[in-house]
Amino acid sequence: MNDKEKIESYKENIAESLRIIDEIIEIIRFQDNPEDTIIDQKLEEIKKILNR
Repeated sequence: MNDKEKIESYKENIAESLRIIDEIIEIIRFQDNPEDTIIDQKLEEIKKILNR
């Protein structure tokens, strides 16, 4: 696998990871449990890191 293919693969993996994180955040927000707020915040932090 050349560098260009590796970069594309990383981009696809990041996009898929972000999609999964978005789904988890939706589930947490739908449940509306106050104690889940910290989990929501941490997932948002992970999203910011992956989007860099």
